[in-house]
Amino acid sequence: MIAEKTRKTEIEEMMEKLEECAENNKYLRVFYVKDGTMRSYDGILKRVIRYRYLEFDNRAIAFLTKGEGIREVFCEGERVYFNPHLVRGSNLEDEIGVKKMRRNFGLV
Repeated sequence: MIAEKTRKTEIEEMMEKLEECAENNKYLRVFYVKDGTMRSYDGILKRVIRYRYLEFDNRAIAFLTKGEGIREVFCEGERVYFNPHLVRGSNLEDEIGVKKMRRNFGLV
C-alpha cells in the first residue's frame, strides 16, 4: 500500500514536471495523462492504450498510443527530448536536441 502510494506520487510529480517544461517548450507533445486519455501540448486528446514508467539517469515516461507507436519523453532541467529512434525532428533545433539526448543517454 505504501509502495503503491509512493509510486503514484512519483508519477504525479513527474507529470507536473513535464507540464512545467511544456509551458516553454513547443517541441513537447505529451505531458499529461489521466483517466486513459493523453493530452498533447497542442490540446489534442488521444486514448492511451498503455503507459509505463521507466528509470534512466533521469526520469522518462513512455506512452504507447493507438496508431502512433511509442513516444519517450526525457526531462533534463528545462529541456525535453524525444526518443530519436521513434520521433524525427523536423527542424534544426529538433535535430540538435536529438543529438544532445543521444549523447546524454549513451545512444550515440
